[in-house]
Amino acid sequence: MSGPFDTEQQARELPAVREVYAAFDRDPGAGKMAPHNHRLLCEAIEAAGVELGAYDERIAAWLAQWEPHTVAVIASWITRAAGNRCQRCGQPAPEGNDWCAECEDENAAQALQVLREAADEQTGGAW
Repeated sequence: MSGPFDTEQQARELPAVREVYAAFDRDPGAGKMAPHNHRLLCEAIEAAGVELGAYDERIAAWLAQWEPHTVAVIASWITRAAGNRCQRCGQPAPEGNDWCAECEDENAAQALQVLREAADEQTGGAW
């Protein structure tokens, strides 16, 4: 997702929206966009680390009945509000990073330990 959007046309041009319309063109019929819209919305919700209750899920299903470009705008709000998330723990991560500071530190400590073990193995512990 991206955004912010200034026009409906910008939202309609999103690849995810075009994909929903293309799927509908392949298999048209009443309510046939809803599953694709629902997936689009739920992917944004899941990526943001939001857990849904039963009523939340009912509302997501209701929103999925709207046009794909409307659902995409809502999904983009969720994505933008959530910001970048850590791939390991789901907590906020600095823009452009796959991990939060805590997980980054843990990854670095694990990498250092692996290097130490490899060095010990190569040198018999005499480095």
